Amino acid sequence: MKKVNNTLNLLKGLACMGVVFIHVNFPGELGQIVIALARSAVALFFLISGYYLYWDDPKEIDEKMPKKLKNIGLITIWAFIFYFLWESFVRLWGSGWQSVSDWYINDLFTWEGLVKFVLLSYDPVVGHLWFLVALLEAYLVFWLINKLRIADYSWILAVILLEVHVVVMTLSTLFSWGLDMTIFRSMWFYGLPFLILGYSIKRREESINLHIKTLLLVCLAVIGIGATIVERVFIGNLQIFQGTIIFTLSIFIIAVRFPGARYPKSLILLGAKYSSHIYIYHWFVKELFIKLQEILSLDSSWFDWVEPFGVFIVTLIGVIALLFVKKLLKKLIGKAANRSKV
Repeated sequence: MKKVNNTLNLLKGLACMGVVFIHVNFPGELGQIVIALARSAVALFFLISGYYLYWDDPKEIDEKMPKKLKNIGLITIWAFIFYFLWESFVRLWGSGWQSVSDWYINDLFTWEGLVKFVLLSYDPVVGHLWFLVALLEAYLVFWLINKLRIADYSWILAVILLEVHVVVMTLSTLFSWGLDMTIFRSMWFYGLPFLILGYSIKRREESINLHIKTLLLVCLAVIGIGATIVERVFIGNLQIFQGTIIFTLSIFIIAVRFPGARYPKSLILLGAKYSSHIYIYHWFVKELFIKLQEILSLDSSWFDWVEPFGVFIVTLIGVIALLFVKKLLKKLIGKAANRSKV
């Protein structure tokens, strides 16, 4: 049993809030800066996943990986089913069966979409579920890397892939090459590299703690924030910036260095128990807020500032209620099963 890290749970809680702010953004240039800084949230989720993959004996990873794949696979399947039904209902309600049929034929069930789903972690339903696909695929590839017993050297591949991502997408943005963003927002150039780095940091944790001072990490985190803002202003919107990599790795190493730090219990619980659910369901709540604004003709001048916080809070309340009902139903079903045995 691996020890609970309060600081990593704190980061997960802040990261799920960051994901909401990416998809439900604040207005103006400030909103774009928030999005740029919040990009570190997704990278953190991959880093944390990789960190908890590590075991001293590589055979332990081989033994435990099937269970991880099963868990994330079931979550992914459920998330896609949920949004498939929801998006079908939205189109049916708004424009009728023809709209649903066009979506199925032209967007959802296409050979191009299937190839991109398998090779590029593409989510054809709503978009944000690419993370789950990328995580599932990254686990599979890392399992192969571990079986080949080359995981200790895989950090080199991770650095190369991340730098290719940032450099190519920077050039594409600056010179209007028009490259498909989904090529780089995928398991290959996003999920797998950060997952490998999370594993590698755990693998070399003692050496990192011995040779890299916390003050240096804090300074690097501040530099990363500044670099991210500068890159966003002068380059444009990227999935990750050089500053993102510097900032994310710095705060991640700080977090693993202080596992027992004390924080408000609610923040730790947010990361430990609710963050993954918020990641999945916030898009649903976001679409409800959009409909609410349309129906009530709410003024964007104030609603756009309230919406990101509103979506996060409503999603959190909904997730807490959902998990409570799930726990209650499980308890009632268990009691009923025990009675039937008697």
